[in-house]
Amino acid sequence: MTLDLDAVGERLAELVEQAESMNASSAGIGFESCHDHRRAAAWIGLAETALKSLLPSGHPLLLQWQSIQALAHENPSSGGQSNWAIFDQFCGVVDAALALVRTNRLSSIVDEIRLETVGEVLEQAEELLAANQLVAATVLAGGALETHLRHLCLRNQVTWNGAGSISAYSDAIARARKRGILIYSKTDGKQVTSWGGIRNDAAHDPTRYDRTKDEVRLMIEGIRQFLARNP
Repeated sequence: MTLDLDAVGERLAELVEQAESMNASSAGIGFESCHDHRRAAAWIGLAETALKSLLPSGHPLLLQWQSIQALAHENPSSGGQSNWAIFDQFCGVVDAALALVRTNRLSSIVDEIRLETVGEVLEQAEELLAANQLVAATVLAGGALETHLRHLCLRNQVTWNGAGSISAYSDAIARARKRGILIYSKTDGKQVTSWGGIRNDAAHDPTRYDRTKDEVRLMIEGIRQFLARNP
């Protein structure tokens, strides 16, 4: 997943500016009218959408957002100062997200999103395996591995030859290892080559694919363990 950090920062900054304007115009008087309620509800909806597009599920800021939502539901609008107090808490979460962007701390978030996505792909591969769709399960698991290898190359500024593929990324990482840049071990490299071969068998000649269900299960589990060792 690729994020335009400048665009993300601009959008969050816009939301912060809008919230500050709303708070300034209503300071000390609470939610006076239906108009105030609509503006606040619209802002909260836009902010939540922005945060969910930026942060992986389970991120502390999203959990905090959910806690504030629960508090708001427990204390429905009464037209008083408490409404803006809850709104301020939502604003605080957006402020924190903007700070992450502005202090260049977003790379770890991007990694979390990528790992979550790759993990979901492996779960889908397991579901296909359970349905005896061995070719599809193998190809999907290989795709998850390929995505992760590409990330490892990009993060370590390792270039590969030709179009991206499991073998191209693996060869590039092996060359880097010889230069003293250890991204993952030689033993892991042999396993990656083996998984790449299995994936190619399934993708290029599916009618003759003869791997067993247990072999595909071991491949999926092996890839999952490889990701955990080499995040």
